[in-house]
Amino acid sequence: MSEENCPKCNGKLRLINGKYGDFYGCDNYPECKFTKPADSEYGDCPECGYPLRLIESDDGDFLGCTNYPECKYTKNWDFEYGECPECESPLRLIEGKYGDFLSCSNYPDCNYTENVDDGQYGYCPHCGSSLRKIEGQYGDFLGCTNYPECKYTEDV
Repeated sequence: MSEENCPKCNGKLRLINGKYGDFYGCDNYPECKFTKPADSEYGDCPECGYPLRLIESDDGDFLGCTNYPECKYTKNWDFEYGECPECESPLRLIEGKYGDFLSCSNYPDCNYTENVDDGQYGYCPHCGSSLRKIEGQYGDFLGCTNYPECKYTEDV
């Protein structure tokens, strides 16, 4: 049981482990059907106090209020990869066809990208950029991440 009272009937709220996640429900159910999502790792909505949740969309991830549609609060998600040096929007990690890279979350208005330099396969002896493993038509090989400026390759 929670210390919190139900705002509809003044009953006690209890934590329920639901199919789609934890939530609080009134102990006077089924007479009172009040529910409220459990606390969120993303904090509470500044407009209504309900927890925020991460919403993943094709246009970029964002935080939204769990009290939607009554509350339509949203907030851009602060990514852990830093800020874009060109427009100060958060950077996000993209798993691309030719390797991982960081991209500005403000795309297409900002086209900033940068390679993820992890050095897993060593570094290019010509330009110093990291090498990545490439699955080629005639077998795997290592290629410079600075391609096409640097065309260094070596056999695996």
